[in-house]
Amino acid sequence: MAYLENPMIIPVLLGLALVLGIFSGSYPAFFLASVQPIKVLHGRYKSGSRGSRLRNVLVLVQFAISIFLVVGTLVVQRQTEFMRTQNLGFDKEHVVVLKTPVPLGERSQTFKDQLLALPEIMATSGSSTTPGRSFRNWGCKAEGLDESITLNICVCDEGYMETMGLEMAEGRFFSREFSTDEKAMIINEAAAKLIGWEDPIGKTISFDSDSTFTVVGVVKDYHYESLHQSVRPGALMAQPGIRGSQEDYISARIQPGDIPSTLSRIRNVWDTFMEGYPLEYSFLDSDYDALYHNEERTGRIFSVFAALAIGIGCLGLLGLASFAAEQKTREIGIRRVLGASLPGIMMLLSKDLLRWVALANLVAWPVAFFAMKRWLQNFSYRIDLSWFFFILAGLITLFIAWFSTSFQAYKAANTDPVSALKYE
Repeated sequence: MAYLENPMIIPVLLGLALVLGIFSGSYPAFFLASVQPIKVLHGRYKSGSRGSRLRNVLVLVQFAISIFLVVGTLVVQRQTEFMRTQNLGFDKEHVVVLKTPVPLGERSQTFKDQLLALPEIMATSGSSTTPGRSFRNWGCKAEGLDESITLNICVCDEGYMETMGLEMAEGRFFSREFSTDEKAMIINEAAAKLIGWEDPIGKTISFDSDSTFTVVGVVKDYHYESLHQSVRPGALMAQPGIRGSQEDYISARIQPGDIPSTLSRIRNVWDTFMEGYPLEYSFLDSDYDALYHNEERTGRIFSVFAALAIGIGCLGLLGLASFAAEQKTREIGIRRVLGASLPGIMMLLSKDLLRWVALANLVAWPVAFFAMKRWLQNFSYRIDLSWFFFILAGLITLFIAWFSTSFQAYKAANTDPVSALKYE
């Protein structure tokens, strides 16, 4: 987005800075205006409990936001990792997908055979779509079922099962040995369950009066769509399918190893059949992982804002620790003279602030729990919302807060006691 092309952006930003500056400066300005000068000049002025309460509330709010964002970051990253490592029911690794700009027609099988002749190619397949891409959803009538149903359809050839790494639950896959496979269909387990067939093999599914297909196999459910939803009823048709379906994609399972060399050999075969058309290819794992782009972006946003929130909170803690050390300079000197240890002095200066950081967990955890639980409901397959995320987030923020205050506390505790006792 070209933000600077909008003439209102700069004035709005300057106005925002002005408003924020006025509001952030108003509280100390009004506070200082209420102080009686005579008390300050006589050294009798002390800050009251009202200012202390406000400071503590601000610490609690800042770190409650930080803890919420850290929990969100951990949950989003764990859910994204879970989706990437989930068993999809097919093998998306080492599959190159070629986009055909024009139908190959009768030359399609020759093209796939020449690809298969390359030693780096293990299997090839032509299909109307691939996992991770959109599927055509067609209405149909199943044998023995009164009402109509809809199926997600993929038109493919006999090499699709090996190329994609699918598994059959029962029956067989398409084969060149069966000339009748032009009117054959393979459904997934979800479709068989929807229809209610106990023995699907040999049953028919009709799309219109002239398009009736016989079920020859049932493929095990595979996640051809993202894990946001459960596996929907789907079916595979052998070429040529119906309604003008064509091989929009040629997929090839390749040997792992020298990928650039393999792609170069594929390009040579492509140029023989597709002269004048540039080779457009992608990898199936990348195509499928793109389904979770929003989750990855959400994770990055949470990470950045969590880091910013923690950083701002730590700056505030550092200032408050310095302020507390300034107020207790003489007390620290007396305690040191009476034999107080360095860790004891550091704990004296840090415990109040750390107590409010700990209380921030009690505020942030319920909010984070309900927010993340609702976010996870967008996925049919999701992780359990373990308390580990909340405890880890609390420990992370508590450690960072302790580290921020301990430096200033250590500096104050190491001050020469004699100088501290003379401090006015």
